[in-house]
Amino acid sequence: MVFTNPVAWTYERDVLVALARLLKGFGSPVLVLGGGPSEAAAGAHTADDYRAFCRALEDIGKRTKDLGIETVYHPHLDTFIERRDQLDRMMDELDTGLAGLCIDPAHLAHTNSDPVDAVKTYISAVRYMHFKDTRVDPALKGYDRYGAFCELGAGVVDLAGIVDVLLDANYDGLAIIELDASKKTAEQSTLESIAYVRDTLGLVLTPQGAKAT
Repeated sequence: MVFTNPVAWTYERDVLVALARLLKGFGSPVLVLGGGPSEAAAGAHTADDYRAFCRALEDIGKRTKDLGIETVYHPHLDTFIERRDQLDRMMDELDTGLAGLCIDPAHLAHTNSDPVDAVKTYISAVRYMHFKDTRVDPALKGYDRYGAFCELGAGVVDLAGIVDVLLDANYDGLAIIELDASKKTAEQSTLESIAYVRDTLGLVLTPQGAKAT
């Protein structure tokens, strides 16, 4: 999705609304949006770019609220919002009553942004969380940054600090354990991350709709 191109927006909007209707049929409470032209691809974002971007998010958010679905935006490498300064500019412009945030701490870590502080600052707008870890090396470029994502506890992300912020705020939204790729099997990676969540972070994994015991 581009979000900032008025010629393409009507088509993009209709595609997203159709997707939201599909998600509603599966009982999904959230539509996660990502993308938009990165500064590397399109040049530095202007104030008009941020306004157009946020109006697009709000447009979708208003429409999905009518379906009982929250719209959130996911700051991500190689997209419109990658760094903390960009996130701050977006949040200054965005009506969070219509669209919120999905925070992925690993992506923020790769831009030298503090994910704990980002979650703390914008916790009232956070409605979806990715638990993801990463190794960070300034020498990594392009796709190699994605290859640095790793099992929880194996990287540099302060997941315990993030959990403290979420618990202090009585966060009751969704959180998923995510890993894009690994040299280990999917099962091994999953079991290691689950063990970290339970044994190190002290959390109980409760699937949506299930009752905690």
